[in-house]
Amino acid sequence: MFAVGIASFFVAWGLLRGDPWARKSMIAFTVIGIAIFAIAAALFNFVEIVNIAINGSILAYLFKPNVKMFFSGLPESATKAVPE
Repeated sequence: MFAVGIASFFVAWGLLRGDPWARKSMIAFTVIGIAIFAIAAALFNFVEIVNIAINGSILAYLFKPNVKMFFSGLPESATKAVPE
């Protein structure tokens, strides 16, 4: 648990900075979380469906175009539309 906490700290730091590797790591963690919660919901109880919904909304947010642009690694001036 300690190692997961340390890894989560570094991913959170990368997300705040807009690092592309942090978005990819968060997508991987979220997909793994959805799989684990789906197995838990099938085996134990259906309360885990709430966790699946939360992880699904995080995953959907990470694939929005403006979020992908933020984590693209490009400077902000390069991502803005240039008026014609």
